[in-house]
Amino acid sequence: MVRRTKYLHWAFDHVGRSELDLAASGILPFGEAELPPLEGPIDARAYGTLVEAIAAFNQAPEECVVPTLGASHGLFVAMSALVSPGDEVLVEAPTYEPLLAVPEQLGAKVVTFERRPEARYLLEPNQIAAKMTDRTKLVVVTNLHNPTGVHTPLEVLGDIAALCAERGATLLVDEVYAPFVDLQKPAYASSAARLGANVVCVSSLTKCWGAGPHRIGWVTGSGTAIDACRTHLVTTLGHLPVGHAARGVHIFRHLESLTARAERDLAKKRDRVGAWMASRKDLSWSAPEHGLFGFATRTKDANEDLRARIEKGQRERSVLVVPGSFFGVKNGFRLAWSLPLERLDEALGRLGEVLDA
Repeated sequence: MVRRTKYLHWAFDHVGRSELDLAASGILPFGEAELPPLEGPIDARAYGTLVEAIAAFNQAPEECVVPTLGASHGLFVAMSALVSPGDEVLVEAPTYEPLLAVPEQLGAKVVTFERRPEARYLLEPNQIAAKMTDRTKLVVVTNLHNPTGVHTPLEVLGDIAALCAERGATLLVDEVYAPFVDLQKPAYASSAARLGANVVCVSSLTKCWGAGPHRIGWVTGSGTAIDACRTHLVTTLGHLPVGHAARGVHIFRHLESLTARAERDLAKKRDRVGAWMASRKDLSWSAPEHGLFGFATRTKDANEDLRARIEKGQRERSVLVVPGSFFGVKNGFRLAWSLPLERLDEALGRLGEVLDA
């Protein structure tokens, strides 16, 4: 039976329904006017062309990529290919809930390891090593970390990959936010996929380029791991629809203009949020250096579950952040700055009113 993912169902009901939305964690979707019309007829070759485009984007051989319907589908494909019932899967905490839900659904035992606030939520290989056993088959992390936005350097991920290799485990990295480190650089510059044969990565065009509705995702890896992902896709789907593939190729061809759109005011908004957080004596902040979201915890009334307060704030002040309870931290919230710069101060002001009520 499919496990209900509470966060995603909550997001469908709440995100995008407020005047001032500080919950949407990706670049706002582009409109048709911001992308030229699809060029030429769509035929059966579109799927192969999409594979080529993803491979070129990741500077990887075509046999090392598997297209998927966004990163969420990519996570399911990868975990289904790599995890068997009874396996042990290590997942970071705080965490994006589907990273727990999918392996549980597959019959795995999920064990969490902590990204410690006192360590600025950085990945610490010793925290992972302490939780590994001879049953550990998969270690799952996000980069940028969801929900804190903290970046993990490739050297650290390389250490974790080596640790996994020693134990016969695979490292799975959700990299959907990784390009935010530098959108001007090729995707492979920030990808862990080249760190070893036991590393599998999942990403998409969803979050960094505003292509969320189009679900252009992929899994990258090598050897038996990526072969298993391809087998899973072929068995369950055959291949992605050619119309979807054609749209994906079209978006790849226009990434330069979409990158410029994504970068507009991004650093200014992050700095403005950082300054507002610094002015709040009741909040502790993850202070991310990249991307468009971070995580705050409330030091005042630290035992309060903020979800009811946040939902009341949406109803009464039309401002929204994501309750931290969906990431396992009830006195926290994820705040994103995808809305226009000119509305950000107003949104932060209203959020302050919600917290002070």
